[in-house]
Amino acid sequence: MDKSWENYLLEEAQIVFKYLLKIGATKEDAEDVTQETIMKTIECLSQIQAKNLRAWLFKVALHRYYTLYNKNKRSVSNGIVVTGTAESLKQLQNLPFIKASSLGVVVDKY
Repeated sequence: MDKSWENYLLEEAQIVFKYLLKIGATKEDAEDVTQETIMKTIECLSQIQAKNLRAWLFKVALHRYYTLYNKNKRSVSNGIVVTGTAESLKQLQNLPFIKASSLGVVVDKY
């Protein structure tokens, strides 16, 4: 990849990064998604038409961000989801700062 493509890709990556921040991504998530998007773009560069590059970047970035957002949304609930043995979970529920009602329990059978 020559320098002009690298520069163009970096400029477009900054635009994507700023857009991700604007729609609510944290700085770290926006950095990760932008980096993944650039890597995917470089992998598929021969398949992308130059006139469609910006649209392609945004499509990949948004898809990756929404996947990350939904994954994080599922892992965070109103309470705390804890995995472990029944014994360790009983000990955790006895802590004074843990409400048993807010504890989502998944017992590991192994």
